[in-house]
Amino acid sequence: MDSTFVPHRHTSIVLVVACLLATASVLTFGGRSSMAAQPGCKIVRGHFFPSQIEIDGNPDTLEFTGPVTGALAGTFLSTELVLSQGRPETPSVLLFTELLTFTTKKGTILKTTGVGSFDTDQNADGLFTEILTIIAKDGQAGQFGQLFAFGSFDFSQNIGTAEYNGAVCD
Repeated sequence: MDSTFVPHRHTSIVLVVACLLATASVLTFGGRSSMAAQPGCKIVRGHFFPSQIEIDGNPDTLEFTGPVTGALAGTFLSTELVLSQGRPETPSVLLFTELLTFTTKKGTILKTTGVGSFDTDQNADGLFTEILTIIAKDGQAGQFGQLFAFGSFDFSQNIGTAEYNGAVCD
């Protein structure tokens, strides 16, 4: 069977590849992304460094505190962190909810509710990820944006490192 050159097929492949590259470029560099600030919101990024503390005497909750760098530079306090079982296939990965408050060096206080997952295997990297919804700003209740955080926690050293990014709104 003889092979026949089909010029339209080659052109179609080139057009498909060009469209895919253009779409990826728009999404990556200039299109509306999940990190684009809504009107009245400011994009924030930085790091925080959790250490576990005990402040409420409740064995069913965990508390963390530590410094914050970047746009929300200051400190944070996580309270009422409650762990619950995740999937049976990964018994050390637990789900959690918490209240987390950022206090910036400028005096802004952001109260958030957090939901996430945390690998509690003491021999692993202590990975965690979380969505923080800002529910109060300087004592005023409302919806003031969301943050996404991820990082790791070293159980033997009682210190973690996390990166946050998201939007804080007026």
